[in-house]
Amino acid sequence: MIDMNGFPEEMKLSAMLIKIMEPWIDVIPIEQLADYASLAWNAAVDGEDAWESINFLHGAQREAIHDNEIKDIIRQIKSRKVKLFPNDFRSVVRMQVVIEEDGEPRVIVASKLKRENMVKMLSHAARNLR
Repeated sequence: MIDMNGFPEEMKLSAMLIKIMEPWIDVIPIEQLADYASLAWNAAVDGEDAWESINFLHGAQREAIHDNEIKDIIRQIKSRKVKLFPNDFRSVVRMQVVIEEDGEPRVIVASKLKRENMVKMLSHAARNLR
């Protein structure tokens, strides 16, 4: 696991999740929205929409995922991920929203990069260097 503390903010997966959530930040509670963004991110990376197999939703949220409006929001967030970060193939393993002392939310993300996805990322990076 790579500790991203000290890396530029734009390289952190937490900052990327916040970016893809932006259109809904004032509409959906941040904890719920971050769950949806994590689902959308992983669906974009894995190329699947098997919502029920993802471990981010619990209890009432798992029931809510059958709501077509929520599925549509997740699909829109997934589209933003693909558009904004097409060459990032890290998967969200754990995500937590913490409310700071000043009342601002902070998204904390643990991620992993599968070997085959690492090859994809390195290939895209090499092409961009040319």
